[in-house]
Amino acid sequence: MRINLPYLLFIGFAISLSVSCDTDRNIEPPEDSYFLKYYGHEGDQTGVDMIVNSDNTFFLFGTTKLPGKATQLYLVKADARGMVMWEKTYGGLYDDEEARDIEPTSSGGIVMVANIKTVLGDRDIMIMTLDTTGIVIDSSGYSLPGNLDEFANSVSETLNGSFIVSGYTSNVTSKPKPPSQADNDRRDALHVRFFNDLQVYPNSWSHVDGGPGTFDEGIRTIETTADVFYFFGLSNERTLSINNNDFWIVQLGQNGDATGRLIVPGVLTNDETSRSMARGNGFVMIGSSVDASGDSSMYLVKFRNSINFNSTAAGNIEYAKPLSSSGNLSGISIYSSSQFSGYIVLGNERDGNANGDIFLSRVGNNLDQELSPVRIGGVCEDQAGAVIELSDGRIMIIGTIRTGDDCESKMALIKVNRDGKFAK
Repeated sequence: MRINLPYLLFIGFAISLSVSCDTDRNIEPPEDSYFLKYYGHEGDQTGVDMIVNSDNTFFLFGTTKLPGKATQLYLVKADARGMVMWEKTYGGLYDDEEARDIEPTSSGGIVMVANIKTVLGDRDIMIMTLDTTGIVIDSSGYSLPGNLDEFANSVSETLNGSFIVSGYTSNVTSKPKPPSQADNDRRDALHVRFFNDLQVYPNSWSHVDGGPGTFDEGIRTIETTADVFYFFGLSNERTLSINNNDFWIVQLGQNGDATGRLIVPGVLTNDETSRSMARGNGFVMIGSSVDASGDSSMYLVKFRNSINFNSTAAGNIEYAKPLSSSGNLSGISIYSSSQFSGYIVLGNERDGNANGDIFLSRVGNNLDQELSPVRIGGVCEDQAGAVIELSDGRIMIIGTIRTGDDCESKMALIKVNRDGKFAK
């Protein structure tokens, strides 16, 4: 099923949908309704990630860019109806910021991580903690020497209230490698740990991971038990080809040292890149598998609850499956459902005309598709951000939808039923 946005917006004004921020003529829908909401003012806004609070309000995280200005971080608090309670921007006047991840903290606040593109042209990591009114408590940055990229994909809180940022660095001189392979080493996976006041842990926890001559990237680090961490990401370690990556998991010890590693051998000629993971009945990673002709499928890998790093990847994998569609499909976000045995998956689907839609579906614990795909989009390129499930089974999606003749970008929040429909 494809949901066409111009039609949706017409129906929305008649019932419960409205465009927020750009107009004072908002129609406040009932709390239990379904909706599509836009957020932002002049210029372009993106939607990347969100938090659902215990009172059914939302924190929506993305970016905003006014014409001729630098891109800044954009945080919106919305009520259960999607109506704006407040909105704030963060960032400098000259550096471009890129929103990556927002998470609740055990202390009752918010932590968010972003990347800063500096005036020198490189990217550095920025991490911030805020209270629930959006006021900054602490902020910090991280970069290695040289005008090279340090890039964050996610932030996770540990059991003792510290934070781990996962991503990559293009400063590949941090580890020794044979000179003959130096030109092939493009990127190393990076995990950096911060105290709860955002001071960087001692150097032992600022690590790069990756073999000589490889392309490696970290997606997320989680603490599975006290002082045992799983570092999820991707690597071309198996093939050493820049366009032939595999999913990976690295086990880290209490000092951040790698104590085990599993490379997931995908299709030999395909490029498998991971984007997100969820912990439910096992650990599930989601991403894309791209073949030699450039055709892409959503790719899912499910690991057992208890991973044996002394065994092979095959001995730890329960299922590894592509999810195909009529277009090119990439996996972006995954959420472990509490309402059924399986996972909600979100991705981007691009047709032959290069138009992109947001793709929503559901898979079981065996990763077989259990819901007819729902496609949300218009005539412009639309992008998925993140998906979550509410306690009653309804689904929330944040993303970026481009509207109007000039395809202006807007942060979008979408609320649908468990089947992806705008109906009870």
